[in-house]
Amino acid sequence: MPSNTLTQFYRRLIEGRAPIRADLQPRILDHLLAVREFGLVGAFARRVDVTPETDGRIAARGEALIIAGWASRPGRSREELTSRLGKEKRATVLLPLAKMTELPADLYRQVSETSSVKVAEALLENPSVPRDVKLAKIAAASASIDKKGEWRQREFIASALGQDRELIEELLRHSNDAVVVTNCLDRLGEVSREMLDVVLARFDTLAATGNEYYSPVPALCETLAEKDLSASQLQKLRSAVKSLHERAKTKNYGSETYATSRFLLSENGRSLTAKCRRLAVSTDVAEASSLFAELVRLMRKNNVENRVLHAAVTNRVLPPKVLEPHMNDLHGDLETRLACNWMQRGEYARLAAMAVDMYWSPAWMDECPDMGAFLSAVVEHVRDKDEALPDWVLTHEYVLSTPQASVLFLPWKQLHRISADGFNLVRLGSPDTVEGLAEVNAKVDAVAEVAQQLIVDRLGDDKLLWETFNTLADEFEGPLPDLLDAVVAISA
Repeated sequence: MPSNTLTQFYRRLIEGRAPIRADLQPRILDHLLAVREFGLVGAFARRVDVTPETDGRIAARGEALIIAGWASRPGRSREELTSRLGKEKRATVLLPLAKMTELPADLYRQVSETSSVKVAEALLENPSVPRDVKLAKIAAASASIDKKGEWRQREFIASALGQDRELIEELLRHSNDAVVVTNCLDRLGEVSREMLDVVLARFDTLAATGNEYYSPVPALCETLAEKDLSASQLQKLRSAVKSLHERAKTKNYGSETYATSRFLLSENGRSLTAKCRRLAVSTDVAEASSLFAELVRLMRKNNVENRVLHAAVTNRVLPPKVLEPHMNDLHGDLETRLACNWMQRGEYARLAAMAVDMYWSPAWMDECPDMGAFLSAVVEHVRDKDEALPDWVLTHEYVLSTPQASVLFLPWKQLHRISADGFNLVRLGSPDTVEGLAEVNAKVDAVAEVAQQLIVDRLGDDKLLWETFNTLADEFEGPLPDLLDAVVAISA
């Protein structure tokens, strides 16, 4: 048996569910080490049926992939992990462990003892890592986070810190990058004056961020100017912005970039931002509606649309009809915030109107607490508007994974697109293996099976029902159960 064939045979055993014979395990390990399949040895080490003898041999190895696999086996005791990893400092060994989810908390704590910045970043991004471990690693990772590109900084903060105020505030204490600090301030929303003092104490360092072609400092100034500043903080920021403005004037460019900050720090600007803060948290519909109407008038005079709209999409009681005239002005984060807000409020009809014009499924869809209700609202919306159902609805995982529900809410006329467009489903869903293609086809077939079973169950052998069904089927716009109800009613 050629070496590659033997390796693949052993891979099948290792990745399978059947127990591996104890007398074969040493032979498997010998072969995999000889052909340097260290990743596969790591997978072998994670199996719970590995014998103590084979497990001991694996633990004695030094390759990173092998040790990472060995350490992540379910049931490892703290003593085992401490004994094997206690003196391990190599990032190549610890980094795979830092990235793995659902490992024992003690293992993450063991891994976190390294000084590696890459390991610290991996621990921060791992949702399974205890938050006290994350909190302890932010200082180590902050300098590295500061060096990332602007887009990567935003992505990292969103994925690693989420909405955890304590983690975000800890990064605020250590970051010296204006973009990172601005993102943290934006995510926090309301910021304590203590934290504002922390930021303002490093303002000169933050103001040095950027280069002659691009400066993130004006955005930082605007974000700070929106906060509830004390009198001394306000005076300090006004002085700093004035200096930055004067410096920009001497270089004959960029002085206008501080115009918004200067307005927000003025008495009129302070009044406007105070009203924005109130709008964001108001729980009184009349008050929120009145504030928004007033702020809309003010924002048109002072070029602060995003600030007013940010407060509006954050408010939990503002009626959707009040925001409808401004929907074309909502992009990116504003749109996502509004969508998440409306999801929590069950405003699925409004969400459907937002979504139907998008070529791809909206990014915010993944946050939806009731996917069935949302997709049903999309179907109802396009039916009322006599529009085509977006392709992304028919290729969505919810549709393919819940065939019974899909048949209940999808238009009867669209079911053939699911059962016949296997190629398009693969193209849009992007399974990149034969197994992925088979899985998609199986899900597609399941929808078709539910549909045909429902038809046969309802119509049986009744010739009149089948004739009526054949007559109505081409023109009926609703879901299959409604079509069958109509067939039975007409034939009665």
